[in-house]
Amino acid sequence: MNDIVSTLLMEVGFPAGLGFVIGYTLKKIAKIALAIFGIFLLALYYLQMRGIVAVNTEKLTGGLRNITASGLQQFSSLINFVVSGILPAGSFVAGFALGLKKG
Repeated sequence: MNDIVSTLLMEVGFPAGLGFVIGYTLKKIAKIALAIFGIFLLALYYLQMRGIVAVNTEKLTGGLRNITASGLQQFSSLINFVVSGILPAGSFVAGFALGLKKG
């Protein structure tokens, strides 16, 4: 009985806890990164309105699309790695979703 509990804890509990921590941290980092990026764009807009810099919005938009596509590809490979084990992956995803919600 003790062996079953320890196995279940390692197969379900640890991935769920790890998923929660990663989801929580990822959301906090994303909030900070988006705030910094927003301030950067506001500064660019201000400098453009004052005539100090000229912003090529087509290149800026294209660069943002490339970054987004790269990030989605990395996230997809992370999901494929996590799904390689069904039971731990399920608990990891549940913990990850909870971490994102609480973060």
